[in-house]
Amino acid sequence: MIRECTETDREILGGYLEEDSYGQAIFHLIDEFGFEQKFQSVYMDIEEEQCKGLSYDLQKCTALFEREPGGN
Repeated sequence: MIRECTETDREILGGYLEEDSYGQAIFHLIDEFGFEQKFQSVYMDIEEEQCKGLSYDLQKCTALFEREPGGN
């Protein structure tokens, strides 16, 4: 299920993004600006309380992040 992230998702996202340098860069932006800013939005694909992928929208740019298959 894909849903918009809130502050309560910070720990799940941090754990998912921390192992990859690209993921760390995305998480740094989320951490810096939070989840409530109008110029950014964060969506995650979540199954059984585990993040499977992420869409990070900053102004008019979108960054998609998904670990390699088997890396979840």
